[in-house]
Amino acid sequence: MIKTLAAFDVTGHRVLGAPGIYVRLDDPGAHALLAPPQPGQDPFAGLAKIAALGIKVSRHCAYHGVALNVAMDLRPFEGINPCGYAGLRTVDLSTIGVQASWQEVADLLGRKLAAYLSP
Repeated sequence: MIKTLAAFDVTGHRVLGAPGIYVRLDDPGAHALLAPPQPGQDPFAGLAKIAALGIKVSRHCAYHGVALNVAMDLRPFEGINPCGYAGLRTVDLSTIGVQASWQEVADLLGRKLAAYLSP
């Protein structure tokens, strides 16, 4: 997911203990590492979630999923707490200035996943 974002000059970040991939809203291409949050500080300050990763195991079967927001109506996210985090913003590529089609992003993400999962 992070390599796919990098192909569009967007730097994806992980937040310790939180699922998904995040970008800096003020500078989505910034490469500087995120500073660890101080006690009592919002770990998502200045960030928005752009991608989700999921794994579920049920009845001895594993289910996997990925979601990368490309160009969508983000209003439904305003009424929920994404991943249970109150106030967490959600963003898509088009909102941060990336002009790419869903198909272009999906094809690239598919190739990246295949490259990492191939023996």
